[in-house]
Amino acid sequence: MDSINEHLVGAKWLTSTIGTLGGTVSGAFLDIIPKEASLPAVRYSAAILEDTMPIEGTRIMTQIEWTVLVVREGLEVAPLVPIANALDAALHGATGTADGLRIDCTRMRPFEMLELDDDGGQYRHVGGQYLTVITEI
Repeated sequence: MDSINEHLVGAKWLTSTIGTLGGTVSGAFLDIIPKEASLPAVRYSAAILEDTMPIEGTRIMTQIEWTVLVVREGLEVAPLVPIANALDAALHGATGTADGLRIDCTRMRPFEMLELDDDGGQYRHVGGQYLTVITEI
């Protein structure tokens, strides 16, 4: 696994696995939701990245903990609950492959936050923190 960027492969897999959640979100985006994207949308980012290697240094697995959130404008959480549930159903326990790697995903904890922009806009984020374990097939 030494010549593979597991972070980018994991991001590609997340984008593909989340998709548009059956049309309930405009898409899944790494780090920043583009201004032209309509809300609700999914934003995800890597929080913790860790390699597992024996002493000789051959990487055998990479674990990435992602914060994955559905975002909407406004304060209310209730409109996001069914979308967050669909997001969790798509990711928790999911297994897949991308670029010759196996990816297993498990939710570690729920997550929620409120973001305020400089113009006073309020954005509710609801989702979870998910662990992907990435290994060679």
